[in-house]
Amino acid sequence: MKLELSLFDGNATIRWGLNHLDFKKIRDIVSKNYFDSLEKEYHYELLPYVGTKIEYPKGPQTFIGNVRCIQGIKAARIEFICSEQFAGNMEWLKLEVRCTEHVKHLLWENF
Repeated sequence: MKLELSLFDGNATIRWGLNHLDFKKIRDIVSKNYFDSLEKEYHYELLPYVGTKIEYPKGPQTFIGNVRCIQGIKAARIEFICSEQFAGNMEWLKLEVRCTEHVKHLLWENF
């Protein structure tokens, strides 16, 4: 997935690797029309946090990613179940990445 980041020292476009299931879920999100409108000027933002859910005590965790669909002044937050790998990568991005130097190995033009 091509992901644009706004960082302290500028913007960076990176290649965000996704496994098959995460790719399919995000692809399904961006292929739907979330607003009752004929306009097609949508854009999407991958929100920089992941939630967790546990169905029963000591049960396995389910990770929840978030995408925001924006059209003009309207916005919708869409949750999706994501992999532990996606959740870990999102936590790394949120907690460790502060400048373009931190993501230079992922820059889109390097692939």
